[in-house]
Amino acid sequence: MRPTVADSLWYPRPNVFVDTRLSPDRDVANEWGRRERLYFLLVLGLVSFPSTSLYYAAPVVALLLLRTPGVVAWCAKWCMALAFLSFVSFSFLLARGVELSLPAAAFYPVTHGVMLLLPVYARFLPRMNEESWQWLLKVLGGWLILQSAIGVMQFALGQNGDMVSGTFGFFDVFRGSVTISQVMFTCTVFPVSLVLLASGRRRWLTLAALSGLFAAILAQSGHQTIFLFASAVALAILQGKRVKLMLGVVLIGALFAITLLSFHPTTLETTHSWYRKTIVHESPKKNVALAGIDELGNPSAFFFGVGPGQFCSRAGLIASGKYLTVSFPSFLVEPSHAYREIIEPQRKRYKEVGESSAIAQPYASAIAIPLEWGVPVAATLLFFFGRTLFRNIAVLRKSDGERARLAYVVSTVLMAFFLCCFVENYVEFVQGVTIPALLLCLAGQRIQKLGKDTA
Repeated sequence: MRPTVADSLWYPRPNVFVDTRLSPDRDVANEWGRRERLYFLLVLGLVSFPSTSLYYAAPVVALLLLRTPGVVAWCAKWCMALAFLSFVSFSFLLARGVELSLPAAAFYPVTHGVMLLLPVYARFLPRMNEESWQWLLKVLGGWLILQSAIGVMQFALGQNGDMVSGTFGFFDVFRGSVTISQVMFTCTVFPVSLVLLASGRRRWLTLAALSGLFAAILAQSGHQTIFLFASAVALAILQGKRVKLMLGVVLIGALFAITLLSFHPTTLETTHSWYRKTIVHESPKKNVALAGIDELGNPSAFFFGVGPGQFCSRAGLIASGKYLTVSFPSFLVEPSHAYREIIEPQRKRYKEVGESSAIAQPYASAIAIPLEWGVPVAATLLFFFGRTLFRNIAVLRKSDGERARLAYVVSTVLMAFFLCCFVENYVEFVQGVTIPALLLCLAGQRIQKLGKDTA
């Protein structure tokens, strides 16, 4: 039976997750085995290890999971398309007499590894049978228990939610330092916990998921917590069919909010402060966004962007030599024109008014993508995102049980991630988004499989 529109997630072709053209024998060969399990454990270890750069290898290692015929040729075509778009945007930039930052362009595929390869993962990840799916849940359940135990210990020692980062920033609490590891920790723990709640059949997996959510609350990556809760409530209302779901989300959300306010009573005041700093006042982020709109007034920038890494993406920030504490050789340090003229002055202003909040930082993926790739590419990405979201909502409305729960979780995580992209360069958080990206692709496979089993 041909899959319905709602069953075709992420992309229009029905064989995104399951290649229906394969013969039964090749279908079996394309399932997860010992090899795929070992590579997944390696990826999980790379992103969880307390390192400042080792996790950048995780997206490339994740490619070892793929063994479907045609993956190499498809990757080559995808890379050629990206290279062509970059060449066009760079050409227009040079034609305007603007200097090009080659180090920023070189850093771009490193910082965007996960998102550049996401279409490849979605199309070619091997299918998971029931045994492999249950294995995955058990591994993630054990991983969550470990991370939450370390997180509780870090909170007890440091008495500071910003130091709760599990193994991601294991040594931060002993050094008395606060790093971005906390954000990476919660960015991974939230989606993993929700998938376990949706799909786990054993009580200990539910307890593992709840422990992960508790550790994420302790970490208080404020905007993530608020966006996740808001997305969950909005989707529960939008699906408009299950009253029990709406009531359940409201009840769980109330318990969630009570727990959060118990450990962090200033959350509401901090949220209002974010609003004032970002929307009402002339915040660095607001100033950069307005400067970006002015830049899009140039036709070449509007249609083709200013080039990868040439505005406010993390790649461009790294190439400036003033973003990381790590020192790079001189040939890898060259600020882009936009960084010198727009970003750097606003980073100085941020030190005066930002109050160490990421909300006011003068960069975000929602600003960088349309400026560096052009409005047509950004609109295309937004179209795919919207289609994926509404198709998941359609699955949620017409399905029951685990399939509906997974569709709800995937939609919630996607919406929360979209909102987070207005705060920071989340698209480039390789350590924080690698496991969620793979997990959402596998959850999409699971949704399709459950739909076929009940058809």
